[in-house]
Amino acid sequence: REMRIGRAEANKKALEAQMQETEDQIGKLVNRIVEASNDRAIGAIENKIGELEQQKLILAEKASKSTQEAPTLNENLELAWAFLANPYNIWKKGIFDLKRLVLKLVLSEPLAYDRNEGYRTPHTALVFSALGGNSGQNFPDLGNGGR
Repeated sequence: REMRIGRAEANKKALEAQMQETEDQIGKLVNRIVEASNDRAIGAIENKIGELEQQKLILAEKASKSTQEAPTLNENLELAWAFLANPYNIWKKGIFDLKRLVLKLVLSEPLAYDRNEGYRTPHTALVFSALGGNSGQNFPDLGNGGR
C-alpha cells in the first residue's frame, strides 16, 4: 500500500512537471505571436497553443486521478459477487446501458426470438451454470414470461 501511494505521488509530480513545461511552451509561443507579422505564422502558432492547452487539461485530469486510491481486490470481488448474487437487481433499475451490460454478462449468446412464440429460453453464461442455476431461471420476466 505504501509503495502504491509513493508511486501515485511520484506520478502526480511528474505530471505536474509536464504541465509546467507545457505552460512554459505556451508562454514562449505567445511571445512569438507578439513578434510575428505573418498571418499564416500567427495562425499556426495559435493552433499549436490550442493543442498545448488541451494537452495541459489532459495532464491536469490525469494528475487529479493519479492520487485517487484504486479499489482493493476485496472491494472489486465484493462488487462482482453482488452482481452474481442477483443480476435482476441491476436489470430492474431500468437504465438501458445497464440492461445491455447485464445481457452481455449473463447470457452466453444473444436472446433468440421467435415471431410466433416470443423470446426463447436464454442460455446463461457458464459462471451461472457453475453456481447451480438452470438456464433461464435467473430471469423472472424479460418481457413475455421468459418462454
